[in-house]
Amino acid sequence: MHPFIHPFSKALGPLWESKNDWDIFKELSNKLRCHSKKGLVLLILLRLTI
Repeated sequence: MHPFIHPFSKALGPLWESKNDWDIFKELSNKLRCHSKKGLVLLILLRLTI
């Protein structure tokens, strides 16, 4: 997987209560920013890769 996000036109919109990609990335970055102050970013990234 490469570190770039490519904007494409979406095939379908989010269904029911699901979030779109932008909201997911925004929420993830906010969580990482909050935890980075505590030094827990590495722990979160390790959990995401498992």
